[in-house]
Formats: sequence, structure tokens, C-alpha cells
Amino acid sequence: MAGAMTPRRLLSAVVVFSIITTFAGYLQLRRELKSSYQSRTLEETGSNGKRIIGMTVKTRTPEITTEETGSQVDGVSSQRCKGNCSDVFAQKYANNYSQNTKDFFVEVDRIMKRKWKENRTVNQAFRDDLRAALGEEGKLDNFIVTKHHIQPGETIHFYRQNGSTTLSRQIWQLLPNDTVYYPRINHSCSVVGSSGILKGSHCGHNIDKADFVFRFNVADVKGFETDVGGKTNFTTLNPSFLVTKLNSLKTEEDRSQFVSILNQFNGSYLFLPAFALTWRYGILTRAASIAKSSNTVQPIFGHPDHFTSVTRLWHKTLKGSKWTTTGLYVLSSIFDLCERIDVYGFWPFPKTLKGRHVPYHYHNDIKAGSKFSHSFSTEFNGVMSLHEQGLIHLHLGACL
Repeated sequence: MAGAMTPRRLLSAVVVFSIITTFAGYLQLRRELKSSYQSRTLEETGSNGKRIIGMTVKTRTPEITTEETGSQVDGVSSQRCKGNCSDVFAQKYANNYSQNTKDFFVEVDRIMKRKWKENRTVNQAFRDDLRAALGEEGKLDNFIVTKHHIQPGETIHFYRQNGSTTLSRQIWQLLPNDTVYYPRINHSCSVVGSSGILKGSHCGHNIDKADFVFRFNVADVKGFETDVGGKTNFTTLNPSFLVTKLNSLKTEEDRSQFVSILNQFNGSYLFLPAFALTWRYGILTRAASIAKSSNTVQPIFGHPDHFTSVTRLWHKTLKGSKWTTTGLYVLSSIFDLCERIDVYGFWPFPKTLKGRHVPYHYHNDIKAGSKFSHSFSTEFNGVMSLHEQGLIHLHLGACL
């Protein structure tokens, strides 16, 4: 009879109905599990007691989920951490190294004996996290003050004390028109500290192979090329150097000696923290004018907002001194500039891992002072953590 349900058709219908019912049940279960997961992650809180959207707490590396979708991502964005990015960063990148120097040395020795390998996945996540945590003020565009940032007659504030200055046209003329640093412009960068651990290292060739070389406080390279290289693209200048070594540039002889020192760094940028303290401003702007007239180096001024953003982040992350060292500041500022970062001459301890005496600097015989505004060992813990995670390559031994 037409339209009658045969046994075979009846069996097929039952099978199809069973499949549809099973699949519908699966979708419902999946929705319930997802809803349960989102409810759990959205209720997590940060160490400061404020709600952090979607932070899944792990032992060392919490991940961030979006408020809207709950989908996990490796890095943080300012939209995802909802204005709490620095707190998230501080928790994620805090380290758990021993505060006992002897025990810490054992940990460092263990880490340095392992073959270093860049971790590209973690590296990209860290760069995203750092960028989000620093915010607009900490962007690479704000690393230095340019004519784009300020005009003659406008006020600029000092970041380490209350006070401000009106920018003169003479100083404004020293500023570059726009930023001189652009994201990922360099494949490799060498960051060279001044620790005496570089003595006898024979790392000069490795340092000079980098596309861009950063140095600090016009540390001498002439006569030390075998260990520290001779190439320089960027060096900083601490005003205390001008005061103690060059009589604050008061005489023609002082200024001539200063130019002679700068000749070692011909063609590089001279980074000046002129907007830190009022007493620094006069001497550093004087140094900038001399440097510009000498046609040896290009003076650039650090942006006060950028420095404040970076130093606050590391103070929160490392629980160290209020103001970071220039070394950690520059290192933190170039992750968007350099694809690979090799670090040399960062060692704040008086002895090596094997107990050999380490001079304070490789290029002079001065002794380490007893009073510092920086937490050198605490910062080194942070640097070591970056190395261990494959974010930077820290060199502590010989480069033979």
C-alpha cells in the first residue's frame, strides 16, 4: 500500500532519530561545561583583591581570558586585562629564586649549564604582556622626547621629584623631529653592561656581530675591544660621571676631554636622563649641546613618562627599589626594537659562581659604593628569570 512504513524504513527512521538525539545531548553538555568553565574563570581575583577578568591561576604563568568570550590567549591585551595589566604582569613574571646568595648561585649555575634556546612562543607572549602592562606611556614611540611630543615654551615635568621646566627653543632644537626607533628594526641586539665579569671574557667579537649594540654611561671601549667589542650604537650618560670625572664641564679643558671620550662612540646615540631631577637638567643639557656641536654622537633625551611607566612595572614585579637601574630600564624598552637580545656584563656580585673576584667595572678600578638607590641583586633575579624563560640570552662566562 502506498505510503506504508516498511520494517526497513522504520529501522532507518529510528537510527536517524537516535543520532539526532545523541548529538543534541552532546551540544547541550558542551554548552553547560563551557558556561561552568567561564563562571569559574571570571570569578578569579588578583593579588590586590580586585577582580581580574578570566585569570586562570597557575603556579608561575597564569593565562588571561577575555570577558566577552572566555577564549584563552597566551598574551595580555589592554582590552582583556581591563586596566589591570600591570598587576597581571607582576604576578605572571614574578620569580621565586632564593634570597640567599649561596643558594641562588646554585640555581644560577644549574640554569647556565643548560643549553640556552629561544622560546619563541613565550617570547611573543611576553612582548604582548609587556606592551599591555606599560600602556600608552610605555610605547616605543615614547622612549625619547621628540619635537612631536613638545613645543618650545611648553612645560615638562621631572619624574623623580616635584618640579618642572619650560623647554627653551635652544634645547628643543636638539630634539629629533620624530622617533629614531621603530618596532623590529633590528634582528639582533647586544646589551653590554659594565661589570668586571667581562674582563678576560673574549666576548668582543660576539658583541659586535649584533645589528645594534647598547652600552651604558660611556664606559670605555678603546683598549677593551677583545672583551667588550668596539661597536656602539647607543650609550647612556649618568650626570654623576660629568660631576666626578669632568668637573661638571665647567672649563674648556673639561669640555675637550668630554669630546675625546665621545670619539669612542662616533655615530651613536647618547641617551641623557635630563628630566629626572632638577639639578641634572642643566648639566645634561650642557652635555647635549657639546655633544651635538662635536658631530660625534647624536644626543637624545629620555621621555619622563616612559621611564616612569617602566620603573613602576618592575618595582611592582620584583619588589625592589623604587627606581630601576638604567640597565634594566633600557633592556625592558627594546623588546619591540630587537627580535633577539643578548646580554653581557650584567653581574652585580663581587665574586663569580666559581668564587673568582669580580671588579665592579671592567674599565676602571673604582670600588662598589655602600649606598645605592637601586636593588642590583633583586634586578638581576629578574634578568635571570628572563634568561631562563628563553626571552633573552644572558652571557656570564667566556665567549671562546
